[in-house]
Amino acid sequence: AEVEDQSRPWKKQMEADSLVLYAKDNVWIHPSDVHKIKGRLRLIRSSSGALKISWQPLLTTGDFSGSGGNDGRRSPASGSGSVSIRADLYAFSVPISELQWIRKYIPPLGYHQITLVQRGGVTLPPLFFHEGNSKDLFSVLQQHHSLSRSEEDSNLFQVNEVEMDIIARKMRPFLQEEQPARPKPEQPASAVEKVARDIGWNVLQNFSKVTSLARSTTAQIKDKIQKPARPSGDAYDGDAILLDRDFDVSASFDVVDSPDLKLLEAVQLRPRLCELTAEEWIGRLDVDGCITDPEAVRKRIFRGGVSPEIRPVVWKFLLGVDAWDSTFEKRSDDDQRRLAEYMVYKTQWTSITPAQEARFAKFKDRRSRIDKDVTRTDREVPFFAGEDNPNVELLRNVLTTYSFYNFDVGYCQGMSDMLSPLLYVFQSEQESFWAFVSLLDKHRMESNFVKGQPGMHSQFLRLQNILRVADPALYKHLQTHQCDNLFFCFRWILILFKREFQYLEVLRLWEVLWSGCGGPYFHLYMCAAVLMFHRNLLTASNMSLDEILKYVNELSGKIRLEWALCAAEILYEQHSAWVDSQEDNPTPVTKVARNAK
Repeated sequence: AEVEDQSRPWKKQMEADSLVLYAKDNVWIHPSDVHKIKGRLRLIRSSSGALKISWQPLLTTGDFSGSGGNDGRRSPASGSGSVSIRADLYAFSVPISELQWIRKYIPPLGYHQITLVQRGGVTLPPLFFHEGNSKDLFSVLQQHHSLSRSEEDSNLFQVNEVEMDIIARKMRPFLQEEQPARPKPEQPASAVEKVARDIGWNVLQNFSKVTSLARSTTAQIKDKIQKPARPSGDAYDGDAILLDRDFDVSASFDVVDSPDLKLLEAVQLRPRLCELTAEEWIGRLDVDGCITDPEAVRKRIFRGGVSPEIRPVVWKFLLGVDAWDSTFEKRSDDDQRRLAEYMVYKTQWTSITPAQEARFAKFKDRRSRIDKDVTRTDREVPFFAGEDNPNVELLRNVLTTYSFYNFDVGYCQGMSDMLSPLLYVFQSEQESFWAFVSLLDKHRMESNFVKGQPGMHSQFLRLQNILRVADPALYKHLQTHQCDNLFFCFRWILILFKREFQYLEVLRLWEVLWSGCGGPYFHLYMCAAVLMFHRNLLTASNMSLDEILKYVNELSGKIRLEWALCAAEILYEQHSAWVDSQEDNPTPVTKVARNAK
């Protein structure tokens, strides 16, 4: 009894500071054939929101051999050769996020058991259910974390690397909510007004402190920053550097205290340019219609965007619908071919009879979800406003046709948000369709919508790496409060800030992103810049993940686009310079993620 009391303080603290979702006594660990330790298995939600599974012995010392007594313990003096063992050495409390596999085993005779395997390959001692089974445990666990049953072994369950399904459910109200009415899109300002306004923001106000490289490498890095070209493509992706868990990145930077923001070294804001005009675009074409200098055009768009009158033409190049070296004749032929091909896909679903649809459950489900989403997508924008708006019908047609074009992906929430600006710009059903296909395929967005959302997983990891280099103190704070998964940026990443800016600003933002001059993940630098701007509130109030999620979504309409683009560009250059410096001195870096998708 005295030994058992020693475990009570642990029990009381666990119950006081956490929410016990599942608890079961009489769950045993068998260190050997003759030693058996009785314990309590729990699934716990901590006050910070982390989900953990723990096992604690009911008794901590003694001879746990045989099965004598109700608790499997007998006196150290009983029997010859008995061995006293430390039962508390077998106790564990492991975050679910650190598990990779859970295997259950149901023998014909004997106890049901489960085995937990951590991501590093460490296998915890098997847990034996001397009474009952693990059915209730799996039922509760699946309510709070997503598990995937192995197709090869029905008793093997993969634990998702991050709680993506749970976050997606948390995000659903924000993706489905009626969006606040926005002012009617206005015509873009003239070039003179635009430049004057941009130059007016001559400093990164309140941003003020951005990344400063270590003094020991300053001279080398200054030279590197001047280099216009960096390695690109899947063969080398510096954005995806993974740091050693024990490497203190803050040691490589000088953290400067500021009364407003505790960010890093002040940087001067460069003014953005006016948009690419029709005259400039025409001047970039040769007699056959080929773009003479695609790289210069992309850089020009990256710094200033595109004039609305030429967006339908230029966006085809940015999205990869038309090749930069294609001629007038080639593009005309391709348009005719794509129109005919689109009609083939569209006919596949428009020819379905009511009798067929009644027996086509998957089609009915997809069509129902599409109908539900398109009726509330951007209805405050005049192009989609009003009852019986034909443009809403075009939106529905394109999304339904895409679900037949790509059966594996079908339709997922968020797609209507991504298609809406395309239809607004092209005002053509088939051109919007092929632009949407290219956006998902050639701009790495399809993986955001497939089962498991691997593209989102990869981007959260990249954003973590960017933030811990750009602002180690902020990252450490989020890590301490178990918010470093950055799930509160889910909507920003999934639909490319579509809900955060005015409609015409979204068009400008997307064409800047598609230029590729800030790398394929420039939007992640925007995420980091916005978080750094709001770091004081995030670090001072000790927000939980749900509270940060609510705060971040309430930033919609409050972020200045030109500021965000400039701040992201600065972070991109600083982070690129840091990556280059690690090539010369790679000791802190454990590996570079290649070909992440």
